[in-house]
Amino acid sequence: MRISYARPSKLFSANTSLMTRIIGDLTEHKQTSIIDAVISIFKPTS
Repeated sequence: MRISYARPSKLFSANTSLMTRIIGDLTEHKQTSIIDAVISIFKPTS
């Protein structure tokens, strides 16, 4: 197993044609956590 880290503050986009293989997947809980972190980056603070 290879350890990897998702960094929400390091945003990028890539066309799916650039993807050559799948090396892992994220649990639904982790996906939700990452999406929430990305949203919080753009959400204005009160």
